[in-house]
Amino acid sequence: MISFHQVIFFLPQTHFFSIIIVGEKSMEVKKDDIAKDLRVVASVYNIVMKPFKLQVKEPKKKTIEVKKPKSMGPVKSIYIPRKDESGLRLLVIDSKKRKSRMGVLWIHGGGYVNGFPEMAFITMAKEISKKCLVVSPSYRLASSYPYPAALEDCYTTLLWMHEHADELGIDKDKFAVGGESAGGGLTVALCLLARDRKEVNVMLQMPIYPMLDCRSDTKSMEDNNAPVWNEKSNIEAWNIYLRDIDKDNVPYYASPALCDNYAHMPPCISFVGDIEPFRDETVTYINRLKEVGIPTDFAIFNGCYHGFDIIAPGSKEAKEAKQFFINALDKYL
Repeated sequence: MISFHQVIFFLPQTHFFSIIIVGEKSMEVKKDDIAKDLRVVASVYNIVMKPFKLQVKEPKKKTIEVKKPKSMGPVKSIYIPRKDESGLRLLVIDSKKRKSRMGVLWIHGGGYVNGFPEMAFITMAKEISKKCLVVSPSYRLASSYPYPAALEDCYTTLLWMHEHADELGIDKDKFAVGGESAGGGLTVALCLLARDRKEVNVMLQMPIYPMLDCRSDTKSMEDNNAPVWNEKSNIEAWNIYLRDIDKDNVPYYASPALCDNYAHMPPCISFVGDIEPFRDETVTYINRLKEVGIPTDFAIFNGCYHGFDIIAPGSKEAKEAKQFFINALDKYL
């Protein structure tokens, strides 16, 4: 049985003095620890997906086509120039019915080594796009381009959105950044970079079960064998992403958990499952934001593994997570 000292599940933590306590025991996940609605999907996932093995090699496919849901607004791909004049593909999703002028930069997940912007069609970005303009970059993956390539592409996207705000129909002072998993880690890194460079003001961050800590030494990470993402896959992914960096001098833009000052960061919306490896590093990040007075809306979902809202969107837990997220987002629109 999992031991986790957490008083409140599925309840936004908005008070600066409300500190959540991280786990005290390592995380070996058993079937009974997984929420009932998520067990069958987890079993199928483990059978269908081969053991996760990350390799440093050029992806075979440059682009992947994913069918857009009918409920989403118009979607288009455009290319913008990087500093080296190569093209950076952006997926732009714009609902004709949106009333908000907030522009959302959404960063896909995939452990820094996999993924593509069309994942927005099945993640929380799908819900956001009903209310806001969403731009998702096809950032360079660590399988071919280790840190800082992905972060540089995200920052290039943010600058482009700022420079083309009028054309996009968004406000220059109303930007949000969000993403899931590695995209959540890049969300926090990008907010730190924007804070420090002072070129664009980010008013809201939305890191969902973010990948923040390259040390992989939290109790929820230790011995974690949960479905989808676990201790082994996490260590492999970090090694690939940071392979060109001295491990004793990792910058906090690469691993945001290493930052010692989160002052002046934007308000935060986040959630995480209680049996997934990123639980403790997410909780620690939320607590540290609160310590410096940053407003947060945060929820922990019992019995949920990494990516549960994507893997099992019809589950009770995924529906609750979506509703929590939408309610929190509405306060900023």
